Amino acid sequence: MKKIVYRRKKVQDGDEKERKGGTSAKVILYSIVVTAVLYVLLIFVEKTLVNADDRKDVYVTVKEVPADVEISVINLDEYFKLEERPVSVIPDGSITQSEELVGCITDRAILKNEIVTHTSLSTQDERTKDIAHPIEVSLNASNLAQVVGGVLRTGDYINIWSVKSNNVNGETVTVTKNICSHAYVTRSFSSTGEAAQEGDTDMATMIINVIIPAEMEEEFNTAIVDGTLRVGRYLYDYDGADMEKEPADDEKPDAAAEDDKSGGTDKAGDNVQEPEEDVTEPEEDTADAVTEDAAVSDGM
Repeated sequence: MKKIVYRRKKVQDGDEKERKGGTSAKVILYSIVVTAVLYVLLIFVEKTLVNADDRKDVYVTVKEVPADVEISVINLDEYFKLEERPVSVIPDGSITQSEELVGCITDRAILKNEIVTHTSLSTQDERTKDIAHPIEVSLNASNLAQVVGGVLRTGDYINIWSVKSNNVNGETVTVTKNICSHAYVTRSFSSTGEAAQEGDTDMATMIINVIIPAEMEEEFNTAIVDGTLRVGRYLYDYDGADMEKEPADDEKPDAAAEDDKSGGTDKAGDNVQEPEEDVTEPEEDTADAVTEDAAVSDGM
């Protein structure tokens, strides 16, 4: 009987380590590939979602724009630029055309990189809508006291007064008269004719162009010739209703007093006829007395 001997093939430790090491490298490689694919996929999805928000070209500010700046073709590029913005962040009334900016005046300071809207702007017509039959006139002041020390600028509102001083019986009598309220300053210049620039607070303006009602033009020109014009600048928001405010109840004339003057009714609403009755009664008594005297005379 044959004897069978089983022999086990010896495996070196190095070969076993190599086989284990090869399997681990493949797993790592596969992991890296899957991670890279997922990363690319996420980037693609993110871009797709971002691009899903429509974009639109609107005007934004290049730098801070002061209030009361008149926008022209010359300074348009200095303050504004056309830029693409997501529709979701664009406010209502945004400006997309340069024609919508030129000729407008800033109502407030507009911050840098802010989207420009119509609510921040107004036109000269809108600013002078409360002035009836507007005309533009010019005032050349002889001293700074006439024009608020030379601080007037385009966009200011002013009151125009005529101030006259006369000598009456050795006493100085000053008479003031309001020529125009809430007149609008369209231009301002130095004494040499140099236009005041936006943000230039050092220049003293002596010449101003203002818009006033046509009905006040003659009186305005007369005051210029007399050299009696003075102006005051508004430092608060003007409400035209203040100029046409109805008098309070206690300031209104008493309707009863008016009725008394016209022979109407008294405060209680009754007819006032008593004085007439009092006046006529003596006349009736007198007539009766005359009649009685005549009867006595006839009897005698």
